[in-house]
Amino acid sequence: MQTLMDIRPKIHQHVAYLLDNEELLFVSDKISLRFKGKAIIRWFERFGPYLNGEYTLEEICQGFNPSACEKIAQFVHMLREKGVLHDAFPEDASLLSQAVSRHFRSQIELLDHLTPTPLQSFKAFRESRVLLLGSGDALIALGLSLLRNGLKALSILPIDKMNGRQSYLSALTSQVEGLSQNGIETNISLIEETFLTSFEGLRDYDLVVYCSERSSLKLLFELNQRCVDEHVAFFPSFLYAGTSFIGPFVAPDKQTPCWLCAQMRLTANETEEYEATFWQALALGDGPWLKEVSISFPVTRILGNTLAFEIFLSLSGAHSAYPVGKMILQDSETLEVSNEQLVPYPLCPVCSRPGSFTHPQQLLDVVGGNYDRQTTSQELLEKMNQLIVPHFGIFQAWQDEQVEQLPLRCATLVMGVPFSSPRRRQEITSYSIEDLREARCSAFLEATLRYSMALVDTRRMLCMNMHELIDAQERAIAEQFLVTWSGTCLPEADGRRQWMPAYSLSTESLCCVPAAAVYLSLDLNGMFEKTSAGFAIGKTFQEVLTKGTLSALAYVHITDIFGGQQQLIELTDDDQPFLDPDTLFLLRSAQRFERSFRIGEVVHTSPIHVVVIRLDDATAEECGLSWGYGLSGNDAVKMALSNLVARLQSHTMGQDYDGNYTELLLDPKNIASTDCLWQKRAGRIGQPPIPFEVLKSYLQEQQYELLFVDMTPSDIRAQDVLISGKVLLARQETPHL
Repeated sequence: MQTLMDIRPKIHQHVAYLLDNEELLFVSDKISLRFKGKAIIRWFERFGPYLNGEYTLEEICQGFNPSACEKIAQFVHMLREKGVLHDAFPEDASLLSQAVSRHFRSQIELLDHLTPTPLQSFKAFRESRVLLLGSGDALIALGLSLLRNGLKALSILPIDKMNGRQSYLSALTSQVEGLSQNGIETNISLIEETFLTSFEGLRDYDLVVYCSERSSLKLLFELNQRCVDEHVAFFPSFLYAGTSFIGPFVAPDKQTPCWLCAQMRLTANETEEYEATFWQALALGDGPWLKEVSISFPVTRILGNTLAFEIFLSLSGAHSAYPVGKMILQDSETLEVSNEQLVPYPLCPVCSRPGSFTHPQQLLDVVGGNYDRQTTSQELLEKMNQLIVPHFGIFQAWQDEQVEQLPLRCATLVMGVPFSSPRRRQEITSYSIEDLREARCSAFLEATLRYSMALVDTRRMLCMNMHELIDAQERAIAEQFLVTWSGTCLPEADGRRQWMPAYSLSTESLCCVPAAAVYLSLDLNGMFEKTSAGFAIGKTFQEVLTKGTLSALAYVHITDIFGGQQQLIELTDDDQPFLDPDTLFLLRSAQRFERSFRIGEVVHTSPIHVVVIRLDDATAEECGLSWGYGLSGNDAVKMALSNLVARLQSHTMGQDYDGNYTELLLDPKNIASTDCLWQKRAGRIGQPPIPFEVLKSYLQEQQYELLFVDMTPSDIRAQDVLISGKVLLARQETPHL
């Protein structure tokens, strides 16, 4: 086992040090250390020049007394911990020839800064088998740069209808001849175009690279698919719509997002025109839908040279410290460069790994609490902020700097919505009575919930009819037993439809539920009500279960109101003593808008509290109703008032606020004109909050089965902070099939 005295300390090349009679200073782009003391300065004058990795610490300390040796060892250990120096592993100089080591000295010195074994790392790059595909000056610049940086063998396949294939070979030959004169062995081979038909010999290469100033998206798609299937590294770059894109590096030996992942993220965050044009070009190739953008010569050279440097880092192993999914973008007009982190797309058909319906262990783990996390608001923000990436993330940016923050704190998060949503770009606005941090947490929860609802993974579903489910010994909950069933005609018994795994809290077992009852976009025949009832998100399973159950049961009571089966008890000043200070603040804030409204408690027999606030002078453009529900009367009133104040505040600022999905249990357009029967009598607002077990017992008594469906996408689950799902209520009046 290596001891401290056995290490070979070497100061990092990016660290500079200054030594004078009074102090010792270490400086880099990340650290700044200053030491004072005659003894340490005197010692460093003697042993500092030997911190070059050629000597062990024991050899350096020779000549010092034992006390000084101990202090020098402590000093060196501290510099190692602070990142000033590292342990240099001795390497065999014969790994590279003298001519190669001398000619590529600068490249080796760069790797010495990035890796512990620079000679071995450079050798790994030099001996890599690389295939280049593409066209134009960008491809030539890429090939020249790789040769200049030490690549030994290069295969190139030009895809150019305008210039001859030999012109690319001629452009690179001069560089090969120059290297040969210095004793550097280098060779280039021209690959035939027939390779694109069969891709025979693809596994002979360590890396396949695509670089072109006029890109073929169809070829990029096929190369990405082939390389992933054959476990060959792939590094794409291309120019499209006036922007050059480099990345991601698709590694064959670990799970990394692929090129198609990047395009699915990019098109979701771009305009509808950009999205339509891109996918047309991908599916149909070149055509009139492609807008030609003139690209200058420097831009194409920059693209090739930048990609070559990234290849050098990746093949040498220096990129191991870099995040997976790095993307580089450059505007062809302004030359502005930005680096972004690609968030893997959960539904990518090439590289994503779908779950299995027959082995729903993840659902059981969620129910068992294995994904529960007790995180603070600050920790939640830090985790979820990693998903805010303008072009390649789930969310794009915060847009709340110029928003008025009174009376509630307001946060707006912009997100691009996946393909299944009719709205391509959404601004999710949330409000908080506390501070901007809590408002942003609320916006994250709301945006993540909408994202989970829009991301439909049909690969985790079964497509069967009732008879096939029975034969497979799967317990299924038929459509007509769910409370959100619209009452329309049912599918035929032998008609196939999609099913999802669910966990029954009532029977503590797994079962199947119609996927159309979970994802509204799958309900093409209108079998279920278009409601957000049951959707919930939280940090623990119990939190999600409680929120979803309250939402689902509140939906039942609210629909009874508009069916004329339940009444409202109007809240008066006598009920205010039962409200906490935050709820009273919301009430006063709502009154300051000088709008007329009434607060009513829904009369029902269940133990939960449901509150409705009606805005008497609501205009045609406003939603005149706000809902609230909870395990206590105060929680229900607070939720309804928060929604009301948020609407009034946004209306005053001239902004649209569509509310949170968890509040929109019914479509406001269908219920705005509904007359409610109001009463003035004592209600249940003052009753103490009930535990969730009481609510669960009530549902069992009323013969409701409590079902949970996990909807957490893999990219959200990877952040390890949130769970999203849907709670369904099923009537048990008739035995299940």
